[in-house]
Amino acid sequence: MAYNIMGAVIAGGKKMKIVNDFIKTGTRSRPGTKRKKKYIVIHETGNPSKGAGAKNHANYLKNLAKANSTYLSWHYTVDDSSIYHHIPDDEIAWHAGDGSKEDGGNYAGIAIEICINPESNFNKAVNNAANLTASLIKKHKLNLSSIKQHYDFSGKNCPQNIRAKGLWKNFLSKVENYLNASEQSGDRKKFSIGDKVVLNGYVYTDSYGSKAGMRFSSKSCEITRVVDTARKAPYLLDNGLGWARKQDLTHKSSSKPILASGAKVRVSGMLYTTSYGENPVRKIEGVHTVTRIISGRKAGVLLDGNLGWVSPDDCHLV
Repeated sequence: MAYNIMGAVIAGGKKMKIVNDFIKTGTRSRPGTKRKKKYIVIHETGNPSKGAGAKNHANYLKNLAKANSTYLSWHYTVDDSSIYHHIPDDEIAWHAGDGSKEDGGNYAGIAIEICINPESNFNKAVNNAANLTASLIKKHKLNLSSIKQHYDFSGKNCPQNIRAKGLWKNFLSKVENYLNASEQSGDRKKFSIGDKVVLNGYVYTDSYGSKAGMRFSSKSCEITRVVDTARKAPYLLDNGLGWARKQDLTHKSSSKPILASGAKVRVSGMLYTTSYGENPVRKIEGVHTVTRIISGRKAGVLLDGNLGWVSPDDCHLV
């Protein structure tokens, strides 16, 4: 079928080309099963062949669906210049290697495959994937903790290059930056009483901006009064710190720290032999490294290679 090219506004206001090139429904690759959306699952294609960009992977998936011989599919493929959309976000796809678990990667995850073909700029492809991830988080009202690696669901070493180069935290930071940029690009550049903000600029003695007072850099404040926004400085900060201009304020990020593979955590709790919280071994204290996370399990955090499993509630980022 002919595909539909959309100029989609991704987080941060940047225009990116998304090609809706959906594979055939009612097949093993795309059964059409509706589900809830809980995760964004990051993959790499594992295909270093020349020409193995997003468009060719779209053709590959269409051929798989046409053959109807295997359970393999994902939602998006990203390279350094384009994004192809293969399956609607609200349908399951077969990418995470964890079967038909209701809250697993296949049934609750939106899968993004990043191309690694040699003629594609991998860093740009990763940036595009981070931008798309931020857009999907906004669209589906998810959060940063919903971003997972393929590895988190099946133990497969994927996304391999990101993991091998220690770039996972960097990827999460890129997503957060795109989200914050989006907030400041216009769709959340509105302020209300009670908003937590960061001030970079002067405060004024009145809302008309008649006289400038102190200048602040990265000062955390709360908006305690809003008057006519047509005035120069309509936002009163901290019940009397002064009045501020809209262009000098940004929303303070409310993002929570992310527990992810490779993170350093301070642990205080019970160590188990399995992720299901079976066979408690001993009480564990101190700083450790997260090796793997399996969502939805009692003790879904593996520490220090294969030391043992602990509850995510007992882990605190350091």
